[in-house]
Amino acid sequence: IKEFVKADSDGNYVVPDGKHLVSKIVVSGSCVAANSCLPMFNLFRKMLWESDVQNKIKAHDLLEEMIDDMEDDIQTNGHLYTTTRIASRYSITGFIREQWQGLTQLFQMRRALEQAKSDFSELSLRLIKMQDAMVRGNRNGMTLAVTGDRAVLKDLKGAVELFMKDVLPLATQVERFPDFAQVEHPWIAKGMHRMEAELSHENSNQAIIVPTRVNHVGKGGLLYDIGERIVGADTVVTSFLGGYYLYDQLRFNLGALHAWAVLDSDSGVLIYQSDRDPNILQTLKVYEEGATWLWKQIQDGELPIEAKSSIVGTIGRMDATVMRPNLIGIESIKRYLKQETPEMRQRWRDQIIGATTDDFMSMVERLGSWGQPSVCVVTSTEVYDTIDPLDLNMTHCSFAGFEC
Repeated sequence: IKEFVKADSDGNYVVPDGKHLVSKIVVSGSCVAANSCLPMFNLFRKMLWESDVQNKIKAHDLLEEMIDDMEDDIQTNGHLYTTTRIASRYSITGFIREQWQGLTQLFQMRRALEQAKSDFSELSLRLIKMQDAMVRGNRNGMTLAVTGDRAVLKDLKGAVELFMKDVLPLATQVERFPDFAQVEHPWIAKGMHRMEAELSHENSNQAIIVPTRVNHVGKGGLLYDIGERIVGADTVVTSFLGGYYLYDQLRFNLGALHAWAVLDSDSGVLIYQSDRDPNILQTLKVYEEGATWLWKQIQDGELPIEAKSSIVGTIGRMDATVMRPNLIGIESIKRYLKQETPEMRQRWRDQIIGATTDDFMSMVERLGSWGQPSVCVVTSTEVYDTIDPLDLNMTHCSFAGFEC
């Protein structure tokens, strides 16, 4: 689930309105062009169009396995779930991602497992409808991306042509798939209603209760409104805050395993996050003091050497890592689907390299008026019970249940 990239007249990224989504099932694989790509394409067909969605035993086993994996993941990678939980409060895109990838997905899988045990025919009907929609859907809603060198792509031409013409089942839906970059995505109305209903009875500060003794502490809020411009220099400031301030204060001074800051250009939300943190309230105090610390670093009008290093680090994270061919393929198709152009990315690079004190000061001002901040932590019952409601008004939710 991604937002279509939105840009202003100068080609700068702006915060989108949340009504135009890319919603795709992405299937990827690697093969040797000479002899194994066509069998892989056939496997794709079997996965998507010929899976036995009425196999009760298989559905039961898959749900149990996925539930076990996610239960383990929440306890070891709790920061992923606090981040998605926070992001779900600020945009419909974030809300849908949390439904699919966050704590809510765990609850939904548990409910699906109970349904598989008590009324599998109803669950199977849902799966049949999903599979049928993929089989019947107009082919303009599908995209095939192939990555390889020139010789590989030449060898693969016959297999691709055979797959497209003969292996794919014929679509029966005449109506073309809408261009959701231009029209509102059909999930928006229902998703907004559900989002408003859930947020209306939830506290903005939540604790996810797990058996482990370490904490994962996140805090986030709006920095940018819909339509506001986000430039590459803003991510330099985010990198500086995370890589120096949060890392120094939380890892070296307070004992967390790691800490960072992330800016979501889809929603304009900034999130501070710690991983395997022995503290909660002290960590939140560090988050609160981020704007003041940042101002002190640049008040004399010069960027400190650490801030300049963040420029290099930000560019490095964007370009320096050489990805494997399969990852290049996945990343390229995501950019294509989001309509993110090479020219946009180059402008982003230029803005990173050209980051100035003014960009840092602009972030100080935004952090000083952080909009609708919220907190989410993964912690244990023992630690949660020590939190004084006067210090932090927070509700809790057990990861072992069916809903918060």
